[in-house]
Amino acid sequence: MSKFKAKRTEVDGIMFASKKEANRYVELKLLQRVGAIRSLETHPAFDLSINGEPLLTPSNRKIRYEADFEYEEKVGAEWCRVIEDCKGYMNKGDPTYRLFALKAALVRVLHGVTVRIT
Repeated sequence: MSKFKAKRTEVDGIMFASKKEANRYVELKLLQRVGAIRSLETHPAFDLSINGEPLLTPSNRKIRYEADFEYEEKVGAEWCRVIEDCKGYMNKGDPTYRLFALKAALVRVLHGVTVRIT
């Protein structure tokens, strides 16, 4: 069981970290079906590197950020890229949240996209 009692849930053969994330996936699939979004992907990963040099942990593992979803949504006449992460419990003083916030900031700076929290 996870730290925040999230229950891993499978939908369409895809494993999600929580029921909330699985339910959001179902919502996004419906939005895609009606044409409000397109190009839905689950668990997109972003390498975090600066000038081609990967950021490494003290044990020399590459630091990556894995979001919950990536898709494009229509804004006016344009399609805009969205990176989304489902968060249930969010205590901004918690080390897990602070690590998420740091990685999300790095994704924004290094990849030019803002992570949307749902």
